[in-house]
Formats: sequence, C-alpha cells, structure tokens
Amino acid sequence: MKKTLLLIGLIFLVNSFCTRLNAQCTISNLAIELKSAVPVAGGCHVIFDFSWNQEVNGGNKFAYLHLWKASQYPDLLANGNAYTNPPDYPTGADLVNALATIVIDANGTTTPVIGIAYHPETSVPILTTGLSVLKEPINVSVERMVIRNIQLIIPDCNGSGITGDIWASQADNGKNVHCVSSNVSLVIGNPRATGLLFCPVPHQYSLQISNLATSPISVSYNIFIDEGDGLFEPFSHDLKITSSPVGTITIAGNGTYQSGIQSYLPWSVQKPYSDHGLWVDLTTVGMPNNTITFIENNCIPLPVSFASFTAQRTANASLVSLNWQTSSEENNSWFEVQKRSGTNDFVTIGFVPTQAPGGHSQVTLSYNYIDYNNNNIITEYRIRQVDIDRQSTYSAVKSVKGVGQPAGITIYPNPSSNGEVHILFDEMGMHCISVINVSGIIIKQWNEHADNNLAVSNLVPGLYILKFENHTTGKITAHKFIVSR
Repeated sequence: MKKTLLLIGLIFLVNSFCTRLNAQCTISNLAIELKSAVPVAGGCHVIFDFSWNQEVNGGNKFAYLHLWKASQYPDLLANGNAYTNPPDYPTGADLVNALATIVIDANGTTTPVIGIAYHPETSVPILTTGLSVLKEPINVSVERMVIRNIQLIIPDCNGSGITGDIWASQADNGKNVHCVSSNVSLVIGNPRATGLLFCPVPHQYSLQISNLATSPISVSYNIFIDEGDGLFEPFSHDLKITSSPVGTITIAGNGTYQSGIQSYLPWSVQKPYSDHGLWVDLTTVGMPNNTITFIENNCIPLPVSFASFTAQRTANASLVSLNWQTSSEENNSWFEVQKRSGTNDFVTIGFVPTQAPGGHSQVTLSYNYIDYNNNNIITEYRIRQVDIDRQSTYSAVKSVKGVGQPAGITIYPNPSSNGEVHILFDEMGMHCISVINVSGIIIKQWNEHADNNLAVSNLVPGLYILKFENHTTGKITAHKFIVSR
C-alpha cells in the first residue's frame, strides 16, 4: 500500500508525462532481419537490417556504428584508444580492420538520415550503398532505430559473429563523444526462419526454423502483427498475438522445426490486422540478438474497412447508441450487431443492411443501432460484417458501463491474468493516457486518444499505475491495476 501511494505521489509531482524526456543513450532489444546470404570468395555476402531500442536524447546530432569480425574487435573502450573524456573518437587507425562504419546524421531528430562522411576523419571509408535509417517512438523515453540493407562480407553464411560500437555526438563537428555502447555482439546467418500466410478467411500461417550449424540450438519465438509500416516495433506498436513465447524448442544440428498451420483468431478476420503481415521474433539461447522475420501478407484485403466504432449510453441510461463508419466496402451484404456481458459468449442482437449500392463503396458511410440495455455490469459490443459470399470480418470491441456503475475510470479485468486490460472512461475528447510501472517508468503512452475505450496488451506481471489527463479540463487522475501470473 505504501509503495502504491509513493508511486502515485511521484506521478503528481511531475509536471507532465506527455512531454519528451532526455536520457543517456543505451541500447537494447537487438534484432537482425536477414534479407539474403550468398557464399562468395572469402566468406558470405549478407544483406540485413539491424534494429535496436535506444533512450531518447534530442541533443544527439550524429551517431556512428562501427562493425568488426568478432575475432578482430579492438575493444577501443577497454584499451583506452577511444571514447575517453575529454572526447577521443575512433581514428582511422582504430578502424583499419572494421567491416563497416555507418554514419547517422540528424540523429536527435524524428527524421535521421544516413551520412555521407565520417565527421571526425573524412578520409575514413564509410558504408552508404543502399542504406536507409528509420526512427519510431515507442514512448516518451524510448525509440526504435532501424538501419536497413546493411551489406557486409562475413566469414560464414551459417552463422558468424560480429562485434560493434555505437556512439553519439552532440558537437557540431561530430567529434565529441557524448555516449557509447561498446562491445555490441551480433550473430548473423543462423538460425533462419521462413513463413507463409494462407489467404482463405480466417487467415492462417506456418513457420519453419532452420538450424544451419552442426550443434543443436534451443529457440523460442513470438508472433506480432505489423501495424502496417513494415517496421518491427515489439511491445509497442505491433500487436503481440502469442500470449507467451512458443518453446523452448531444441533443434538438432542441421535440423528444422515446423510449426504446422496455425490460427490467429480473432485478428485474422479483423481489419486492419487481417490485411497486415506478421513478424516472427526468434530468441536463441546463448545468442546476443534476436532473429526477426517478416511474413508477407499478399492476400486481397478483406472487404470492409471500419473507419470508426463507438458505443455510448444515451441520456436514457437504458439505451446504448452504437455508431460505426466504413471508409470502403467491397461485396458487403449486411452487419450483425453482437454483444456479451460477463463471461458469456457474443450473441447477435440485430442486423443492419449495407448502404453501399450493390455492396460496393469507396466513400465514408455511417451506421447506427440502438440497443436496450439495463445490465448493471459492463457490456461489450462488436460489429460483424458479412459479405455477399458469406465471408465476414469483425470490428474492434467496445464497452459500456452498467446502469448505476460509478462514474470515472474503469479498468477491467483487475487483476488481469493474461497481460491485457480494458480501460473505459465516461467522456469522449482528447486525452493523454500513460501506463507506468512500479519503478515509475512509462511503458506505454497515448498522447491524443479520442475514444472512450482503450485496450492495453502485452503487460508483464506486476503493479501498474494508469495516469489519465483530460486535455480539455486539464484534470489528472491516477488509478492502480495489477497483472497477475
């Protein structure tokens, strides 16, 4: 109880968690996405994406990535050749055996770019061919960086170790060492994961993991649905659909693992998730980085795109108004309104015909349904769309409070046993919503949330505080909830 009160008090002492925070730079959640690996004279030509999480620091003007074969890594920090204070950057002599030096300009901005010169010593060769860099915020203090299409010659196509340094400078000349992550180990080439997505509705997928080494390996994996940008953002923007890691799976030397055909309902029939690809996030015991693989979704998009869906009690508390819009419809026939309460299953309570002529539309169409509902507990609603050949998709789930339930924020289930909670509040409008762990760290945040429903998933067991700020009134409240094992 004292810990909860202390955490809530700390939250209210801070002016606002809806602003960006500066922090020192460290990196975590390293991942390699291998695009190709081709044997060549002297080794293996690989093309890969390298991604990591880093703490936000808007003062960083430049960042540098140096990569070596693991056997040739000079460990500049330990040897005192670079990264000391006063600043001592890696020189051409330090980098003579480097496989690559990559420069990121405008590193502290939202749109960094690949640099064309190593600022400390312009004579040092750098890698630029085919490269691009992307940055995506995860929350106010952490962001995801991706360098795409790195091309190297590494010793072996069946798994080679490389080691790198990543450092940043806030100086205009790009020389002053602000911070560094050194001795960053990576393994490229093994294991390999490939997957297929099957288009019949509901969509399904299969996964194959290959061990190219002669010794056995132990792996586990999670599956995420891409948010539509082709950028892997674990535990933030991408939706995790495996409740816990699959595995641990032991794969013999030169062996393979087959997942078989797997379902991922309900998302495989819900737009926009049904139209997006899947990320495989593969963890190998003893390996410093994860291996990620993207499973393309080349299926024809499902027929109806829901632009919005809301559920609210009217002035007559026994009536619930359901309103939804579609931005496009293809072969649509009708909508079924479904609801459930407690642990019951969804049941269909009404039908609404399509407004689209012949079932086809590329303009926004609006629909409404009024439900008599005098439940005194929370009721959940969803819309099932049925097309002309009887295939169907579902909207997101929306909730309303029971008649007579207290006003304010409702978090359910509380405690949660699966890492997912639903948040229901009374008023529409813009809100800043933060989920804060017991250490006072913001792990998820929505700066401009306009709906009165919010689902939060992928939470590990522990105590959390929900901070809720109304942009219109400026009122801030905090609410405790628990995720159990």
